[in-house]
Amino acid sequence: MAPQSILLKLAEDIHSKTFQIVKTLRQREQAEPNFESDSPIVDPRIETSHDYEELKNAVNEAANDLLLLINGPKTFLRTFLTTHYELAAYQAAIEFKFFEKVPRQGSIHVAKLAESVGMDEDRTGRFLRLLATQRVFKEVKEDYFAHTAASMALAIDPEVNSAAGMQMDEMFKAASETSNAIRANPSGAHSNDSPFKFRFGLHTFQFYAKNPQKAARFAQAMAGVSQMDRQFSELRDGYPWERFGNGKIVDVGGGSGHVSIYLAQQFPSLSFVVQDESPDMIAQGQPLLAKSSDLTLRTRVSYMRHNFFHPQPVHDASAFFIRQCVHNWPDQECITILRQFIPALEAAPPGTPLIINDTVLPKLNTRTRYEERLLRQLDIAMLVVINAKQRTEKEFRKLVKEADSRFEVKKVHSEGSMGLVEIYLQR
Repeated sequence: MAPQSILLKLAEDIHSKTFQIVKTLRQREQAEPNFESDSPIVDPRIETSHDYEELKNAVNEAANDLLLLINGPKTFLRTFLTTHYELAAYQAAIEFKFFEKVPRQGSIHVAKLAESVGMDEDRTGRFLRLLATQRVFKEVKEDYFAHTAASMALAIDPEVNSAAGMQMDEMFKAASETSNAIRANPSGAHSNDSPFKFRFGLHTFQFYAKNPQKAARFAQAMAGVSQMDRQFSELRDGYPWERFGNGKIVDVGGGSGHVSIYLAQQFPSLSFVVQDESPDMIAQGQPLLAKSSDLTLRTRVSYMRHNFFHPQPVHDASAFFIRQCVHNWPDQECITILRQFIPALEAAPPGTPLIINDTVLPKLNTRTRYEERLLRQLDIAMLVVINAKQRTEKEFRKLVKEADSRFEVKKVHSEGSMGLVEIYLQR
């Protein structure tokens, strides 16, 4: 009996899971996406649902494996290791505003587009034709280009455009200096040792402070990222917030307070103190409160300027909550941050937790390679940007023990991009 074909097994798996995706879309009366510029957009409530994400991850896993086996390692490496040339085309197209200048309806001649964006016709066409191989723009007839669904997303969604611009500008340039930065600082113990600092001569935070336009683009990009997954709903459902009753949650490094406002809306008995070092970030919170129809938010959400490298000033909290801050710092600086909570935890009521909301990298073979790749990309992104890292549960446990032997990780409520690590100070 001939052994089962791996290729056919993968193809059958792709067919089966794709059939389930189509069935899900039809049951929810959602039109299927296509490559055209007016492609239906899958409702985020469907796209970010747990069942749909599982199917999508499974299809990506099987499809990637099938392509790897059919193409072979040499073809894969030849294609993947020249991706930076494709990124160069994206960089030029974003910087010279190709996406905005190609009309949303109809097409444009390459010469007219070149004149509009301020580039010569030859290079304009060459960039467009490379992007078109990824279904980003399409050449509808010789020398005439039109939008596709992918290029239209960059044309009409400012958050997607900002994310792409940030990645193709400062992050692309910083990433290219990774090996040089490591050679210059082999121990890599400090945030000043990052490839970003090596490339631009400034710590990331200093760079954005001195470049307000790029800082605004970065902020808009991050706003878009936060809407592209289930982070908010998982945060709501992944922890028993009701246990705090009428308690007070201190949101450390909470920026504008958008997360606290969301949780306050979901749990009307809770109050929140949003702490941030930046007065600009705090100032952005007031309009968010004003927009809400829930007038109690103005009494239940307050703001306090605080640098989390200094001792925590609130001593009567029901819980301390620090979201997506720890991944911005190397271990030694994280230890300093964690130690600033100790006096407040010692003074707070017994059983007051410190909750870290950050990426928790998965254990071996617990996620598809497709999912893990996205999480590992985030890890290297933190290395490039600020010489920081994403951490596994084991690394979180080690980190808190190094901060103080009395710290105990009681539970990791979820992993992935919305990890939730619950910590107590033993007395």
